[in-house]
Amino acid sequence: MRTLISLFVLLNFTSAKAQTNEEVLKSHIVSAEKYELEHKYIEALNCYYNILKLENSSNYSKNARTKIRLLLPICRKEIIEKLKGTWKLKQRFDYDYNSNLKFSEYLEVEDNQLYFVDKSNEIILEINLNDNPFIYTDFAGFPSLKIDKEIWSISIRELRREKRLRCRKHIDYNGNLLCKIDERGIIINKKKRKIALEKEIDTYYVKID
Repeated sequence: MRTLISLFVLLNFTSAKAQTNEEVLKSHIVSAEKYELEHKYIEALNCYYNILKLENSSNYSKNARTKIRLLLPICRKEIIEKLKGTWKLKQRFDYDYNSNLKFSEYLEVEDNQLYFVDKSNEIILEINLNDNPFIYTDFAGFPSLKIDKEIWSISIRELRREKRLRCRKHIDYNGNLLCKIDERGIIINKKKRKIALEKEIDTYYVKID
């Protein structure tokens, strides 16, 4: 009798899990198509990668692979265009000092080159994005930057006319996974939550040119 009950519970759990996966899959498909129509190609690309993680052998996955192949070069070009210009370091965290990504006073982006430049105008790190392009990773999505074992995510947002380039480390130079807990979104007081969300919890630059 216990065996039958256990089997019944297991079958129901398996069925519920399959149903949940199907619902999540459909949600990603709808979102991906919506983002494409809105020309939000980076968001669409991340959705198609999520589809592959859920389903790897159906027409959905075949379509997702095709979309990724088409969107990836478009998204790489888009993020480089957004990065072009000169950025000044605004905030840097101590744990980012021991890193292959050498944060300097300035970051200059020209075409497919990233130049990390110090106060004396000396280039301390140069990254060629043709040789080391932005990629998708399970830890950080797209755009991610892989430098040896390290994996960084790059994101841009504008707040009060200040454009910010944020850098978050997900894998360190030893290959260890890093997890950062962000509790700002669960602050109950709306005013305090808004103030907290306007602050950055990562190393970031601001656009100056």
